[in-house]
Amino acid sequence: MTETQILTIITALTPLYPFLFALAAALFKWLLTKLPKDRQTEINQVIQTVVQGVEQSGAGKSGPEKK
Repeated sequence: MTETQILTIITALTPLYPFLFALAAALFKWLLTKLPKDRQTEINQVIQTVVQGVEQSGAGKSGPEKK
């Protein structure tokens, strides 16, 4: 595949991004319930740490710069 073809595919799929992200989140939640309770706790702690780090890295920025 050439770079132009890849960009065309990505552009064509853009309207589906919200659906794909929601599907990925639902799949992640479902898979998380299949793990043992101690692993679920560990993963939730990692997720909280990552979210806090991302929020801190975007602090003080606005609009497009934040995204």
